[in-house]
Amino acid sequence: MAGLLEDAEVPALAVIGNHDLLGKGRELYLHHFGPTFLSFEYGGSRFVLFDSNSREYGFPGNVPDLEQLRSALGEVPGGGHLFTFSHVPPGHPDFDASLTEPLEQLQAERGVAISFHGHTHRFSTDARRGVRYFCTDSLEIHSYLVVTVEGDSVDVEQVFF
Repeated sequence: MAGLLEDAEVPALAVIGNHDLLGKGRELYLHHFGPTFLSFEYGGSRFVLFDSNSREYGFPGNVPDLEQLRSALGEVPGGGHLFTFSHVPPGHPDFDASLTEPLEQLQAERGVAISFHGHTHRFSTDARRGVRYFCTDSLEIHSYLVVTVEGDSVDVEQVFF
């Protein structure tokens, strides 16, 4: 997968998934993709990528790290948008149930526009507390999401190939 991303014609980032935590997977992930938590600004919006693989750590009560996330979701410069990305969506049995409500509340309080996930391997979307949540299909289904940001508007389109 790392090779595919290197050849991409557009910038590409990765979030750590549950299978990346098996065997030496974490070490390989860190080598090829970098840190498991990343926050950056682009085009006036903030993007936050974080580890939500609670089950792989034995549900310790701090995966995802809500304090680190709270810090990263500070004020967005210039009134842009906040986007979060992690593998396991809140509310899934592999996500720490004790952190689902606090994460959803934090994202709502901070004004996250969209929270993206992929663990389910099936497209789904819903809104909770004013935050839109999207899960992407697996690549075998031959689809991806195109996100268009124009001013206050953020549109997400599922594209099949």
